[in-house]
Amino acid sequence: MAKVLIIAGDFVEDYELMVPFQALLMVEHQVSVVCPEKKAGDTIKTAIHDFEGDQTYTEKRGTYLPSTQTSAASMRLILMPYSFRADVHQNT
Repeated sequence: MAKVLIIAGDFVEDYELMVPFQALLMVEHQVSVVCPEKKAGDTIKTAIHDFEGDQTYTEKRGTYLPSTQTSAASMRLILMPYSFRADVHQNT
């Protein structure tokens, strides 16, 4: 069992966060999800982008996942969903 850290921001694409999260849990890895500027227990909100016949997609609320408190030093794998923009979350 490996320790895995997923770094995600609010309104990350639901599919990009939840599929790896659930797959890693399914094979019995210990998965922690953190969000910049959030404490353990705060909610990370995901978004579902859906094409419903309009010219562009609609955005719906997805999963509400609790943020965990953890240290990256003890992790074996760090995963960042594609839609997470680290440059937006940097402290300047």
